[in-house]
Amino acid sequence: MRIYKDTIWAKINNGSIAYHSANNNLLYKLQVIQNTALKIITGTRKSTSTFLLHIECGMLTLNQQREINQLKYHARTKALGDDSLSI
Repeated sequence: MRIYKDTIWAKINNGSIAYHSANNNLLYKLQVIQNTALKIITGTRKSTSTFLLHIECGMLTLNQQREINQLKYHARTKALGDDSLSI
């Protein structure tokens, strides 16, 4: 699980601000890929609830993580103030 979080998930998460507004089908496919990876890593069955899977792994869904990243980004830009953004 550590290898997944440090490599694959980190890359997906770091780019989430850029692809937050991507097509919902593409975002859904990314989530399916993550769910499949988590099921392989944990050795659970395909029928395992993804909700329970994420709890067991201590992971958020990609959508939840994207929302958190968006909020953090907006908080950081708001903290900078309007003056620091002008050229």
